[in-house]
Amino acid sequence: MPKPSTYPIIINQEKTLTTGYLSKCGYFEKDYKVTGSTGWISNKSKDLDINITSIMEKDKERIILNYIDFDNKPVKQIIYLTSKKSNLGTGLIWFFICPYSGAICRNLIFVFNRFMHRSNLKNAMYGTQLESKYWRKLFQLIPNIPTVKNVLNEPYKPNYKKHYKGIKTKRYQKYLSTVKRWNDNLKERTN
Repeated sequence: MPKPSTYPIIINQEKTLTTGYLSKCGYFEKDYKVTGSTGWISNKSKDLDINITSIMEKDKERIILNYIDFDNKPVKQIIYLTSKKSNLGTGLIWFFICPYSGAICRNLIFVFNRFMHRSNLKNAMYGTQLESKYWRKLFQLIPNIPTVKNVLNEPYKPNYKKHYKGIKTKRYQKYLSTVKRWNDNLKERTN
């Protein structure tokens, strides 16, 4: 009999429901019942389609998720909400209360045909945690390549000044620090 696989669940590859998305779509209007739907698409086919109903009664705020799981069984999941005042003093920030762990969170992950908080998942990891230290260093600057490219092309722009009244300009100092950081990372990667 083969050994069962022990591959970890990769959190950032799973479907995620966020309070930010629901708030943007208008589900958190006080004293209203709002109904809508959302879904995820993979490989140009509908992967998961969810009907969302938010009931925002005082002290009983909740959303009801109706969907068909991957075993073709209808599921009705009730997730309660809580809020606190924004640190800016304008409005409320909404949070989910995880139905399994009771954690207060802003993101729920769809795993094992249910939405739950990541603290409820054993052996779950983010994608970067699975990469080696070498690969993390190698790709550390890749998201910033357009920015680095703009900074490296800076001295070739017209009217570019390296010094003003004998002092290095801020633009030139930024250029020098970017070149130094790029070279340091290159030396670390080659060692």
